[in-house]
Amino acid sequence: MTDEIKKGGIILKSGDIFQSNLDGNKKGYFQFLYKDDSFLAGHLIRAFSFNNETCTSLEDITSSSVAFYGFTRVFEGLEEGYWTKIGNTPIESTFEPPTFKCTKDTKFYVEKSDDWYIWKGDFAKATKIGEMTNEYKDLPDSVIVSPESIIEWLKAGRQVINYSPD
Repeated sequence: MTDEIKKGGIILKSGDIFQSNLDGNKKGYFQFLYKDDSFLAGHLIRAFSFNNETCTSLEDITSSSVAFYGFTRVFEGLEEGYWTKIGNTPIESTFEPPTFKCTKDTKFYVEKSDDWYIWKGDFAKATKIGEMTNEYKDLPDSVIVSPESIIEWLKAGRQVINYSPD
């Protein structure tokens, strides 16, 4: 896990808060948590349910509930204008990364996968669970998505994956 990364003249620090323009006057907000070197160097973010058109304080954002966790490329979203950095709030000392689910199969190739895995904090230590069960079906999917997809997720208030787990 990397807490600070640089690309060009941009420095990304753990705790940075970003704002995106959504439909109408709505705004979406997320926080950069860290760069996950074990999962394709993805940038782990957590998005907040707070989506008012004006933000009075970063605390208003970070005290709202978490809408979803996901992996993206924060630098690309900045470069492409999908979001802007509006500040930084330290990650709480009690933070633990969420547990994610993933499969090597896709719905396009198999009817039902028996190759599901769960992992928390270190993709290399993923545990095979076999078939998907109700216990794990609501875990976030471990995929790295485009900034454009993150905007769609912010609009929906949840992860939007184009396949249904078993």
